[in-house]
Amino acid sequence: DINKTYQYKAFGVPWLGLKRWLDEDLVVAPYAAILAVCLEPKAVIKNLNRLTRLGLLNDYGYFEAIDFTRRPRADADPGVIVRAYMAHHQGMALIALGNFLHDNIMQDRFHQDPRVRAAEPLLYERVPLSPPIHHISTREEIPAHVGAVGIAPSISKFDTAQSITPKVQLLSNGKLSTMTTNAGGGYTRWMDMDVTRWRADTTKDAQGSFLYLKELDSGQVWSNLFHPIASDPDRYTVHFPLDRAEYRRRDNGIETQTELIISPEDDVEIRRITITNRSLRTRRIQTTSYYELALAPHRADRQHPAFNKLFIQTEALAASDALLAYRRLRQEDEPAIFAVHSLDLVGSAQPPGLFQFETDRRVFIGRGRSLVNPLGIDSALGNTQGYVLDPVFSLRREIQLLPGQSAQLISFLGVAGSRQDALSLVEKYHDPAAVERAFEIAWASAQLELRLLRIHPDDARRFQKLAGYMLYPSSYLRPPSDRIETNRKGQAGLWPYGISGDLPILLVTIANVGDLGLVRQMLQAQAYWRRHGLATDLVVLNEESSSYEQPLMERLERLIHSFSMLEGKDQPVGVFLRTVDQLPPQDLILLQSVARVSLVAARGPLAQQIGVPFEAVEEPGQLVKKRAEEDPSRQLPFIELPYFNSLGGFSPDGREYVIYLGPGTNTPAPWVNVIANPLFGTLISE
Repeated sequence: DINKTYQYKAFGVPWLGLKRWLDEDLVVAPYAAILAVCLEPKAVIKNLNRLTRLGLLNDYGYFEAIDFTRRPRADADPGVIVRAYMAHHQGMALIALGNFLHDNIMQDRFHQDPRVRAAEPLLYERVPLSPPIHHISTREEIPAHVGAVGIAPSISKFDTAQSITPKVQLLSNGKLSTMTTNAGGGYTRWMDMDVTRWRADTTKDAQGSFLYLKELDSGQVWSNLFHPIASDPDRYTVHFPLDRAEYRRRDNGIETQTELIISPEDDVEIRRITITNRSLRTRRIQTTSYYELALAPHRADRQHPAFNKLFIQTEALAASDALLAYRRLRQEDEPAIFAVHSLDLVGSAQPPGLFQFETDRRVFIGRGRSLVNPLGIDSALGNTQGYVLDPVFSLRREIQLLPGQSAQLISFLGVAGSRQDALSLVEKYHDPAAVERAFEIAWASAQLELRLLRIHPDDARRFQKLAGYMLYPSSYLRPPSDRIETNRKGQAGLWPYGISGDLPILLVTIANVGDLGLVRQMLQAQAYWRRHGLATDLVVLNEESSSYEQPLMERLERLIHSFSMLEGKDQPVGVFLRTVDQLPPQDLILLQSVARVSLVAARGPLAQQIGVPFEAVEEPGQLVKKRAEEDPSRQLPFIELPYFNSLGGFSPDGREYVIYLGPGTNTPAPWVNVIANPLFGTLISE
């Protein structure tokens, strides 16, 4: 195979076989020669002596086989020895020798069994003249062509952010990748490191990179995308071409257009925001960017987010009007990562050093608030930098727009492995010509990628749509919930099959050679996702019965090997081929339960399976509103605190801490009380 390891396969005498091209694989097995010792003992001895001279005899008997279709060296004769032993083959050879020395004693013992004697008449049947019977799958076959389901445009268009499941767009240059949804959520990832923080939440994909807009005269606040404020705009449209993501929205006479790309030349994410005043009066707009930083592998950030934040340091680059963040290395072999952000107003000369910024999330959001109404939007940014406990990037620019006038902002996020490379990216992309060039070559790069992967634009669009279900799991392409509920195993149940369970799993079940097209599409999809920064595991379940003749298994192995240059078989981020009849039922249920997408090849091609509309969900009736009688909790007694600090203090006996909060007031930091016994406990804040 691709790893230079010989695989087990049935061979035979080429001119006796019924299949074509058998003469291309000339493999000789010593144990096969020994099996004929009762019929041609002299020929067997002669053949074994020849195999011995070729080096097949070793300390534990004859090696498994010799492959005469390959050469050990360029100048050597054909013949590569498979240096392995199989116990059942050695046993077959020993039994054959025992039969030769003891007058077929094992055959006689075998035929003394009544169950074998009952089937002996079958040995005298003639070769049938009719063609052999081929067992076909009993799955229901669905026609491959159903109306216009197979038609998928290469540009996805949406006119709402509130879709049933998030619609995603993957962009990448091979190292830096970004995922964005139709609502504006998503992540930016550099190789296997999350640059911005992200969690898979199908119901609320509100984590991402945003730009707040505030009209200074009226105080109205909104964002360039739907998230994080989630206010309903007057108009909202999203276009996902293969090379970029485009968002348009209009709010109270202000139109914003956001174009997002990944530069093919550098590890840079560029968001070009065009703001147009469609009203008849002059508008003053305050713009504030927001990026929540992770700078760590996704699993590490999920497991220990608070600990992970302790190693990130931020710095304001006054000379470049930019912010820099980097991870302090804990080990010498740990890879370095530097992130840099700038927010440039095209055509405006900003005085160096006179810009507002914030790198502390606690200061930006404020106590008792969220990204919907952060404190940093209602006040000046704090210009905090250094060893912050919760790092973010936030920069501010103010613009004034006359009626019909437009202004353009460039929100830039770059990643590099050294400080000098990060600073070089800032200097390069301060130039609007470099930004314009990145947009121009992004389209050409996307077309070249399709040619390299040999896929059509419509196929790429379907792969993008399927990626949405891999990132945001839903019940649409998964088994019924009652089957998933029967699973009783955890992630460790995948390990005996070489599957870690750390990556999203795509499951494909196939029973017929005629359905190989779907497996080929999924291999292409996996390679496409990998180039766009989405690592997945593909599990192919073969429903063909196990036997020496396995045409479907052979075709699947050849197909998988042809893609192994991009994805390793049975390797991390690879393909796992398993046979259904060799899986215990509980393990089969486990695979179906953990797979984020489960496809059955007999149900048709990918276009047909993802083109089926969602079933309408029957909503429950409106609940009858009843006015409940107010039953407030008993008012706590007033306690005179000897050392009151305007918010609270210890009780006179020193056993309790008492906090008095009026409407709209909070403690400077969460005040947490631990309530526990030796076996159970809880934690609650004020």
